[in-house]
Amino acid sequence: MSHTEEIRNNPNSFYARIKAKSEKGELDWKTVTKRELYFLNLVERVTDSEIGKLYGVALNTVTNRRKKNGINMTWKHDADETCQDIERHIWETLRHSQKKEIDYASLYRILDAIHPDYDEVAL
Repeated sequence: MSHTEEIRNNPNSFYARIKAKSEKGELDWKTVTKRELYFLNLVERVTDSEIGKLYGVALNTVTNRRKKNGINMTWKHDADETCQDIERHIWETLRHSQKKEIDYASLYRILDAIHPDYDEVAL
């Protein structure tokens, strides 16, 4: 099993929570937040196509909204380097840690602190 699959299969992952909501019909693309796109695509490496399936929209719809809101792999050159280093470390920990128990909630809270504006609806 790849590290990406391990993240997705962990019941504490963001993907697992979003998938459960999708299966219950509780997701609405009109109210998707920047945080949802960030955690799914960049942190947990869920593809735009997979995100589209969760929300019931086309691949290009996801790609356009993600890029329009600055959710991409390109680092912001004017951003604090320490925050970027912490962010990269968290990504790698979530993706490649060999630990059986990862404190997802704490790591996600740190990422929330780095991107406080990600609560906004992605327009």
